[in-house]
Amino acid sequence: MSFATRLLSANPGAQVSSALSGSLTTPGAKGAFVPLNLGSYDALGTVTVLSGGVADITFAGIPQTGYSHLQLRCHLQDNRTTYGIDQLRVQVGNGTIDTGSTSYAYHYFRGDGTTADAAGFPTSSGDNASWQINGAVGTAVSATYWGGIIIDILSYASVTKNKTMKSFSGNDLAGTGPSSVPGRVVLGSGVWLGADALKSITTIKLMPENGTLFSQNSQVSLYGVK
Repeated sequence: MSFATRLLSANPGAQVSSALSGSLTTPGAKGAFVPLNLGSYDALGTVTVLSGGVADITFAGIPQTGYSHLQLRCHLQDNRTTYGIDQLRVQVGNGTIDTGSTSYAYHYFRGDGTTADAAGFPTSSGDNASWQINGAVGTAVSATYWGGIIIDILSYASVTKNKTMKSFSGNDLAGTGPSSVPGRVVLGSGVWLGADALKSITTIKLMPENGTLFSQNSQVSLYGVK
């Protein structure tokens, strides 16, 4: 079964595309100029939410060779109606998604243009059945409230390392968001510490925290990083 077929079966309420050809690479050296080698990216698949929304977005059967890391690029809104911002929950697994209550640890540093704060959530904090990416999702409070997120999952195919992730997320509520939140920029990181954490990651699942559905036109693209 192809990766595109697995992606489609995992996301029945969404439009799916897969493109394993083409890459973005740094230019070759010319004369004395030696470019920084930033690697290259292959687009593995994209999920776009259709009318009616979906409860989660899942990438299954992720290729296990040819790439060192994974990157998710997300443009998201959910159906939460009480606040302009929501959190994104991310779970991973090897074949089966790890939903263990102490499987994930994470922290964040965030700012809204006026104040800044930080928080950490070790596996003993009681909220650790997923990574939580703060301030990453816009909500149905306004049609213009959307969130943008980039998530890097490092050494995803390693069987000797615990998998770590780093994220950069944010949204702009035009300075008039509910509960006096004008928007946020957030840096985050996390580690997978579940029973299968020394296995490779073959599956990734994304869910809104307080909303129940991702809104129509939400989109997530998965890239392999060489």
